[in-house]
Parts: sequence; C-alpha cells; structure tokens
Amino acid sequence: MMDETEEKTPLMNSDSENGYSSTAEQLLKGPINSELTSSRSTPISVPDIKYDPEKKPSAGTRSSSQHSTTNLQSLMHLIKANVGSGIMAMPLAISNAGIVVGTVGILVMGLIATHCMHLLVTCSHYLCEKEGHAYLDFGQVAEVAFKRGPGSMKKFSKAALIVVNVFLNITQFGFCCVYIVFIARNVQEVVEGYSDWKQIIQVHEVLLVILLIPFVIFFCDLKKLSYASMAANVATVIALIVIFQHIVQHTKPANRFPAFTEWSKVPLFFGSAMYAFEGIGVVSY
Repeated sequence: MMDETEEKTPLMNSDSENGYSSTAEQLLKGPINSELTSSRSTPISVPDIKYDPEKKPSAGTRSSSQHSTTNLQSLMHLIKANVGSGIMAMPLAISNAGIVVGTVGILVMGLIATHCMHLLVTCSHYLCEKEGHAYLDFGQVAEVAFKRGPGSMKKFSKAALIVVNVFLNITQFGFCCVYIVFIARNVQEVVEGYSDWKQIIQVHEVLLVILLIPFVIFFCDLKKLSYASMAANVATVIALIVIFQHIVQHTKPANRFPAFTEWSKVPLFFGSAMYAFEGIGVVSY
C-alpha cells in the first residue's frame, strides 16, 4: 500500500503541475493578455495643443482664477498705468525733444510699448495652453519660454526669471519714487497757497508714504486695487479738464517752439515719455 501511494503521489503532482501550466498558458494566450500586449505595443498619441487667440478660456482656468479681473477692472488698471498722472509730464517730455520730434517720438514709443504688451499677453496665453497653467506672470513667461526654447537656452530659464523680476522691481520702484515726489510737491504748493503751514518737501513725502501704507496692506492684488484705479482715473479726468481749460485761454503760437532741441536732451525726453505711459508691469496675467 505504501508503494502504491508513493507511486501515485508524483503522478498527482505531475498532473497538478501540468494542469496549472496549461491554465497559465491559456491565460497568457487569452484575450486579456492580448489586449495588454497590444496596449503596450501601441504608442499613446498626445494631441498637440495649438494656441487659438480667439478661443475663450474654459472654466477652471484663467477666467475662474481667484485674483482674475473683469474687463472693466482691467480697463481701469490699463488707463491708470498707461495714462495716469504721468500724462502731466508730457509737456515736459516734448519740450526736451522739440515739438515735432517730441510728437513723432511719443507716437512711435506708444506703438512699441503697446506692441510689447500685446506680445506679452499673447505669449502668456500660448504658454499657459502648452504647459496647462491657469496663468503665468511676467517672470514666469520668460522662464517657461526659455525652457521650451532651444537646448542651449534651457539652462538659463531660472536666470531669465530672476533677471526679469529684478529689473521689473527696479523699474516699478523708480516709478513709485517719482510719483511720491511728484504728488508731494503738488500737495506742498496747494497747502502753502491756501494756508500759512510751510514745511520742507521731505515732510510731505513722509506723510504721503504713511498714507499709502494702508493701500499696500489692504489692496494686495489687482482685483481690489481696481477701485483705487477707478477713483484715480476720475481725478485725472477732472485735472485734465481744468488744465485744458487753462491752456485754451492762454494759447501760444506753435512756431514759437523749436522743432528739435538738441541731442543731449533726448534721454530726458525718453525718460519722461516712458514714465508717462509705460505700464507693462500691470500686464501680469
């Protein structure tokens, strides 16, 4: 009996192994494995996203961003950034270049600045579509553009981000300093003209900076800042009406002004004109 059992045991094991192996072969040759094999051999095609400037952003992307602005709010920011109180410096800019050269130069610089802002927005939208981002700011546009550029330029992507942000902050800081001096000097003239309180310009600058601190704290994004831009635009329109009324009443012949002054004053013209209407820093999304 023991011999028969011992003889039958390997036969049963052999049959079991053959049964398992045959079952495994059937599974490997079955439809499930063929589907897995075909899915591995077939390459996955990823559609190439093409940028369409007429395509509206879908829900959950740019239009639904937490800090996105409406068309009216964006218009208020653009008017404030490109016109603003800097328009008061236009006469000074033209006087530095001449009435003919200054007028033509301002038109050319305006076209270049507008083209650059449009180019920045177009690149931002294109790279957002390619990278799948909701939005990209000024520095991030430069960084992603370098990453998607030629192989030799990809290693400079972080450097491009840093350089753009540094120069952008320097530019905006300089503009803010000019604004503070400009507003403080005008406030000083008004206060001294209607009262006996006379102080040096630095006192008015310090008081102005203190008044601006709450705006920096509570208006930390463009959506909230749009109300301040709207109020500033209304004040600018009122000031322009008063100024043009004065200009019309005291008009002088144009031939009294030179067509071109001298080359040494051209940099002053360029700086004053760029201060007046350059606002690419606002175009961040």
